[in-house]
Amino acid sequence: MIGWEIQVLKQPDGGHAPSTMESPKGTLLAAWTIAGISGISWLDNLANEGKAIALGGDGYPIRFTATAENLFPRIFEERIDAISGQLCDGLQIHAHDWKGQTVTDLLAAANCRPGEWLLVEAWDQS
Repeated sequence: MIGWEIQVLKQPDGGHAPSTMESPKGTLLAAWTIAGISGISWLDNLANEGKAIALGGDGYPIRFTATAENLFPRIFEERIDAISGQLCDGLQIHAHDWKGQTVTDLLAAANCRPGEWLLVEAWDQS
């Protein structure tokens, strides 16, 4: 399969500053698999608009950082297509085995401050 596994994570330090390539992962807020080689173009677009920072990487993973106020509208309102369906359709948590499914912890996401910096990892699935 050509595509990407996307993970949106909190930073354990509270997200007061942008993530770096070395930032540790915190609470998983959302994860999904998206088909197509252009599956991370929405992240590139956010970076080009100055709403995210591309941190680099080789696909294993590629990392981005953005604030909750810039990520969540794109994720929850604009409905990024996921292999298992639309991200907003039937949101549920699969605590132990989410691979290939849409997972969203809405409670944890709702508790993020608008200006909280989050980490986004995109894992190449090709």
